[in-house]
Amino acid sequence: MTFSLAVVDPLHGLLGAASASRSLAVGNAVMIVDPARGVSISQAATNRGLHGALLSGLEAPGATPEAALAAALATDDQPERRQCGVLDLTGRGAAHTGELNVGWAGHSHGGTAAVAGWEGLSEGSGVHIHDGLHRPSLIALGNCLAGPEVLAAMTRTVRSPGSGDALALSLVQALIAADDAGGDIRGRQSAAVMVAGIDPEESWPFTSIVDLRVDDDPQAPTTLRALLGTWLDHAAERRLVGRR
Repeated sequence: MTFSLAVVDPLHGLLGAASASRSLAVGNAVMIVDPARGVSISQAATNRGLHGALLSGLEAPGATPEAALAAALATDDQPERRQCGVLDLTGRGAAHTGELNVGWAGHSHGGTAAVAGWEGLSEGSGVHIHDGLHRPSLIALGNCLAGPEVLAAMTRTVRSPGSGDALALSLVQALIAADDAGGDIRGRQSAAVMVAGIDPEESWPFTSIVDLRVDDDPQAPTTLRALLGTWLDHAAERRLVGRR
């Protein structure tokens, strides 16, 4: 009962994710941004264990997101109730929407839609230039939505202008665009955004550029935008003193 966006921008060395839901504390369960491996999304009847399986599946030599997704779902006892996806550090991705997801549900990686009759969600796949601004590789996923226009609004909106702060702002703007297009038909409760720099050598605990959550608010997407604005206003001070 959620809509989410995962992005990877190899050109600028960035990756991130954003999510909004009528469920409590969506940022606590739905998305993992791993600078050394990629981005994973697990939602609907959320199985947090899929995050580890999806990202671990990218580590083998010659691994593909499709193979990682298939292997992860093979460990799940109810894949038909899951919605999940994964992007590797090059921007390749794969996603799954189980047939027992609630309400309107679907996903997209590049321009390939997962719902019959739904085409042209986004333009192309991987990294390219669009409208004069860099656009990252992405996966959009949603369930219990007003319709495919919700995911289309997210993918049309998101850009990667070149900095982690700017990518975070674009991700939040994409959530708001999706919400304005109908969003989760049950309403709003939580939203979250995470951005990090790609670093194949980084180990746990990972360093983020932005990691913000609104866990329980009836206007969560717009509240998240205000929170991000406050965060960005203090970014220069944090860099100067070397602390968050």
